[in-house]
Amino acid sequence: MDDLTGTHLQEMRNLNGEMSINNPSLKSEKRILISPLIRAVRRGLRITEKYLNEQKDVEKLKVTDTDITGRNIFHLSVQREELLEFVLEKFEKHDHLIQALFSEDVNGYTPAHIAVLHNERKVAKYRRLS
Repeated sequence: MDDLTGTHLQEMRNLNGEMSINNPSLKSEKRILISPLIRAVRRGLRITEKYLNEQKDVEKLKVTDTDITGRNIFHLSVQREELLEFVLEKFEKHDHLIQALFSEDVNGYTPAHIAVLHNERKVAKYRRLS
């Protein structure tokens, strides 16, 4: 589901076996390819571990690739602490780590912004329960 519009995103496989994503609520017919790394991170820690363990050279993976909302693997993993720790550890020496951590999505949010927003929601939810 697209966090921005609340609509379901459609993943499609092209003739080359690459995945693309389409948001039917967007007026543009623009589709972007989703990297296998982003797909793995979206599916969680276990799938991400499996995917990265199968890669011969993790340093060659593009950590700056984004989905249709401009979010990279750090934007997508920041709300899942174990996944974020794993991804940060795997890419701690990556040439583009800093660029990925400071990149903004379509709303201008960096992974750090999303982490703060997510934490504020958790605190607000906890306060309502107490």
